[in-house]
Amino acid sequence: MRKYVFISFITFVAASLTVSCDKNNNTETLPEQKPDHPVLAPTAPVITDLSETLENELMHSSIRFEVEVGTADSAYVHVTTPDGEEVFNKDIVTGSANIIDVDDLEPETVYTINATAINIAEDGSQLSASASLEISTAAEPEYLTLIDATENSYAFRVYSKSETGFWFTSGEYAALDYIVPGWSTDNQESLEQILMSIYPFEGMGDMTIECVDGEQPEWAEIPIDVFPDTHYFILAADKDAEGNIIGDVAFLDFNTL
Repeated sequence: MRKYVFISFITFVAASLTVSCDKNNNTETLPEQKPDHPVLAPTAPVITDLSETLENELMHSSIRFEVEVGTADSAYVHVTTPDGEEVFNKDIVTGSANIIDVDDLEPETVYTINATAINIAEDGSQLSASASLEISTAAEPEYLTLIDATENSYAFRVYSKSETGFWFTSGEYAALDYIVPGWSTDNQESLEQILMSIYPFEGMGDMTIECVDGEQPEWAEIPIDVFPDTHYFILAADKDAEGNIIGDVAFLDFNTL
């Protein structure tokens, strides 16, 4: 009986030592915990030039573009001059396309559009992706231009910077010799005489003037006659507050269809 108890005691002590040794010598390290959703850099924005969709009178002073941004925490766009001066900036909507117009720009100037998308990590650090595109404004329009001429209509444009407006008129070319005999496009005095002797109309700024047979525009006192296959002229000149002509008188002529 005593022998059995002694053997059992030794077995118990050996088992206890084995357990104790395993606990004291356990050097295994747990793997470092990594975030389930690591922050990724956003997809770069896509910029598309849409300036061709602007109205003609805006092309020399405005640009239009589209910025498409995928999924991102935030995004913004800014526009700079060739000298690096910022002329426009705006936060834009992510996950969609944004159409943006920038106005009051200089003609015939290349502007740089920069768009940036940003993702923000939990520690506040940022991952970003950017894109850029250069867009040029159109040349400044000529002072007087013919837009269109048909059998029974014509349209022209006067681009004036005068704060006091301009005079304009048009009519059949054959009448010019009766109005001022010996007139000439090289003689500004004769052009001024023609313009002021046939009761010119008053305009302002960048103005498109349409003349349609049988219709009476707001600036006219009676309906207009426009005949097919007829030679016409147009005159325009800036004026001061008293109505005096400033600078040269612009002249052009054309035929209806």
